Amino acid sequence: MPKMKKYCGNAPTAVISIMERKHWRLVRYVTTQKPTSSLKPKIIKPKGIRMRRISVNQITDAIARLAQETNYFLGEDVCQRIAAQKDSETSELARDILSMIQQNTIIAGEEGIPLCQDTGVACVFLEIGQDVHLDGGDLTDAVNQGVRKGYQEGFLRKSMVADPLRRVNTGDNTPAALHVDIVPGNQVKIIFAPKGFGSENMSRVAMLAPSQGRQGVIDFVLENCEACRRKPVSSNYCGRWHRRNLRPSDLVGETCLAETIESDQPGSLLSGIGRTITE
Repeated sequence: MPKMKKYCGNAPTAVISIMERKHWRLVRYVTTQKPTSSLKPKIIKPKGIRMRRISVNQITDAIARLAQETNYFLGEDVCQRIAAQKDSETSELARDILSMIQQNTIIAGEEGIPLCQDTGVACVFLEIGQDVHLDGGDLTDAVNQGVRKGYQEGFLRKSMVADPLRRVNTGDNTPAALHVDIVPGNQVKIIFAPKGFGSENMSRVAMLAPSQGRQGVIDFVLENCEACRRKPVSSNYCGRWHRRNLRPSDLVGETCLAETIESDQPGSLLSGIGRTITE
């Protein structure tokens, strides 16, 4: 039997021992106090739960592939929206710009070259099932290795710096901006979003007073879109989200950019806010 690792809980008199054996997790609660009817040592064996083992090398390979594909190919929903906007656009200059974006999209996909010279910071979102055991190494190292491999093999521009003030380039576009969520299930979902530094620099977060309400959100988005204008790229895609506090707001704002353009929040006060803003 393998030696069990011991983890001390908050109470100084309690010790929790955890052992994994043939995918089953056995948890034994041991107390240094004199056993009573409610403090007897016991073993809990979850029923119907099996840990799925996934090598971190698989995550490395998937991220390396996604790093290249997301820089070469534009989402179908975005292509359709560009085509629709070009047909409805009244400005000849705007139609010409949208036509060039369409041509650029075709060339990038056919020749396997980046859609834009700014191949961005590697934003990686992982949803890891709670019934998954990752083995073969450190998860963060595996993600960064995938970014390193993808950007080097795909000849993508490396723009990350080790320190924002010293401004020394890391040479391989690491570290990635890694975000991990633990979810039910036994699968790992990976979203790779190369966020251009033009849009990264124009990102904004605000704490609005409760009295500002829905109109305050609309005003904030419009004011910043007007202030940023053409600074990020020739066409802007605004990711908007609201949270109860400041901490996760920028993260979920980036997450919603991975959804399709038509995605919305049914039942939310922000439902349809994009149409309100554009109108």
